[in-house]
This record gives sequence, C-alpha cells and structure tokens, in this order.
Amino acid sequence: MDVKIAFLNGIVQEKVYVEQPKRFVDSANHDHVYKLKKVLYGLKQAPRAWEKNQLMMAQIYVADIVFGGVSNQLVKQFIQHMEVEFEMSMVGELKYFLGIQIGQMEDNIFISQSKYAKNIVQKFGLEIAKSKRTPLATHVKITKDKDGKEVNISNYRSMIGSFLYLTASRPDIAHSVGVCARYQAAPKESHLNLVKRIIKYVQGTLNHGLLYTFDTNNSLVGYCEAGCAGNAEDRKSTFG
Repeated sequence: MDVKIAFLNGIVQEKVYVEQPKRFVDSANHDHVYKLKKVLYGLKQAPRAWEKNQLMMAQIYVADIVFGGVSNQLVKQFIQHMEVEFEMSMVGELKYFLGIQIGQMEDNIFISQSKYAKNIVQKFGLEIAKSKRTPLATHVKITKDKDGKEVNISNYRSMIGSFLYLTASRPDIAHSVGVCARYQAAPKESHLNLVKRIIKYVQGTLNHGLLYTFDTNNSLVGYCEAGCAGNAEDRKSTFG
C-alpha cells in the first residue's frame, strides 16, 4: 500500500516554530511565527514523528508499505486501521519493491533481482562478455598489489556499491564482493579485473535468487570452509 503525504500526517512532539511563508505574511501580525502541529517535508523531526506507526509494519520505505500475515482477517483489520489513520491507496499483491522481484506461488516464495542485475551488467558494458562459472577464481591470492596499475576510484566504488545491494538476494556473491570491497581506498587493475569477473558471473546467472518454501523445519544450517592463513596480507585466518 502507498501512504499519501505520509510525512505530513506525523504529529510534532517538540516545539517547532517557522517563519511565515513569503507572499503569505499576515499584514496585521507580520512579526509573528507559526507553531507547527504537524511535520513538514525537510523537517528533521519528520521521520521520528512517522515512527509511531512502524510497530505495525513489516517494511516501510518513505511512504510505501509492505505487509503480510498468515491470517486474512488480521490483514483486513490492518488495512482498515491504516485507512482510518491515513489516506491510503492499495497497490495489490507484492511483486516488485525497491528493485527486488517477488514471485508468490502456492508452496513457495521466490525473491530475485534479475532486472537489477541485468542493469548492472549493462551499466558496466559487459553484457556480451563470456560468462564465468564462479564469482572468484579459487587459485587467486588477492593482495593490496602496491605496485599495480591504478584505476578510476569512482568507477570501482560504483561497481562495489551496485553489488552490495545485489547481495540482498544473491548470497553466492557476498564473499567475493566483500573481498573486493576491502580495496576501495586504492584499487588497482588486478582488483578491477576481479570485480569484472563477478559481473561476468552475474551475467550468466541473472535469474538466480532465494527460494523460500513452506517447510516446517526452522533449523538454520550454515556451511563454512575451514581455512588457515586465508589473508595473504597478514596471514591471519579469515574464517575465525
């Protein structure tokens, strides 16, 4: 659902005074100011005034609300309550939110960012490059490469930033992106080549994502490779 003029519904808790708007000054009280009852756009108190309703919400981004529940009755009650409090518009079943695609089926939910991933590949001009089977080569030892050729820092950081959001649905690249992110201060050509490899890997796996099934088992299973001296710089273990 979408909240119309969400911030303007918040009640100001602190005492806040504003000048009279230009061309709307009361001629009889031109030296007076207004005391705010509700928030205005740009007011630093605005987000805090809106927080009073966050306890009911699963996810909120400015004025867009994503919510869900196991009971249709509770969902309807939530909608009715929100429509009483605010002017709302119902968008419908969640399918796309902040670059994340959500496919809801009878027995599972699939979350992906294929459109976002495709845009990353196109943005950095590697849409026709040969894809890679893994995000990082297993035999490569990554170092600061002090003697390596310097590359454009802004471009390198833009690549890393793009990938950091993609890891929301792609844990398979999280480690690789984390490793490359260590060298944002002074990236070299060798580091840039590593990031390009991740892009080539993503190019061949655009439709990968997270599948949530209706499994009653709530045990969390994790896997970790046992490694010693994994950091080529100081020979410390990177796995704890």
